[in-house]
Amino acid sequence: MKKSNISGLTDEKFIKKFDCGNDLLNNYLYDESIHDESNNTHSTTVFYNDDKIIGYYTVSASIIVMETSYDRTNFNKEHQLPEDNNQRINLPAIELSWFAVDREFQGNYVGTAMMRQLFSDIIQVRHIFNIGLIGVCVASLPNAVEFYNRFNFEYLHYDYDNTPLYPPTYPLYLSLQKISEIMGYLN
Repeated sequence: MKKSNISGLTDEKFIKKFDCGNDLLNNYLYDESIHDESNNTHSTTVFYNDDKIIGYYTVSASIIVMETSYDRTNFNKEHQLPEDNNQRINLPAIELSWFAVDREFQGNYVGTAMMRQLFSDIIQVRHIFNIGLIGVCVASLPNAVEFYNRFNFEYLHYDYDNTPLYPPTYPLYLSLQKISEIMGYLN
């Protein structure tokens, strides 16, 4: 499996062979990823072989806004946040905006390999390039929450398993500390 930035792939027919089974995710790759890349708002990493794109993810710099007491309780496990529960706090993070695996490769741990690569990149951003961040956030589609949970992503803002809320996407978060533990950098 090879890895490249989307701007390194110029063959539109090659890109259009990708099909993860979700038109929203497919269309982002086909129609918007190169535009977002050229505008420096998002960066798309593609994984491919000689025949087709296997998967991709898109990231950008972001913030996590501490909005609820649920957020404060979860974040205070690893971070010292101010005591004032009414104060909104913005924390630097990497946003995982898009993540998809071609249907042909789903269920073969390709998504796991891609996630480990993302985690490695995040660790480099923090420790090699010395850019402050506390973790990664994602607005997960409902059918992908279980996938992210396998990597210890947690809900942001509410415990959606125990509330009657059914949003179109589920805000999830994974701390830099947990990423490091998953990657074997911490004991």
